[in-house]
Amino acid sequence: MTPQERAERSAAAMWAGDAASKWLGMSLDAVGPGTATLSFTVQEHHLNGHKICHGG
Repeated sequence: MTPQERAERSAAAMWAGDAASKWLGMSLDAVGPGTATLSFTVQEHHLNGHKICHGG
């Protein structure tokens, strides 16, 4: 198994049970050895009291 295959299989296994990320509307855009990229559209319910969505 290549490092890329291992990353993809690991991501698929984790994503299958990640209800929180799916509930937020996130998508898993890219996966590689030691890295993953997710994205989502910021909506009103993601904002804090200052009307800011922040995170890492």
